[in-house]
Amino acid sequence: MEIKNRWFPYEKSIVINALYDTIEALGLSLDSSNSVRGTLIVSDAQHTGSMRVALDAAGHTDRTQVHIYPHDVGKNIINADCKIKLNM
Repeated sequence: MEIKNRWFPYEKSIVINALYDTIEALGLSLDSSNSVRGTLIVSDAQHTGSMRVALDAAGHTDRTQVHIYPHDVGKNIINADCKIKLNM
């Protein structure tokens, strides 16, 4: 299980809103969300694979790290379109 992560030069609230828009644009399903903690559970349209997205500002107000943890080993819903949108 490969964990993907990347820093973005924006505060956490901007990054989480961008993720909501990206999830919708890619046709993924937002299964659960906790915007205070900065965690999202996302699955593909058929609910055959899922991932947890966690945001970490680590005390920074000017940048946020996004971690993507696949839940289902062998299923990769982080496809090329998602990698392009998130520049991962």
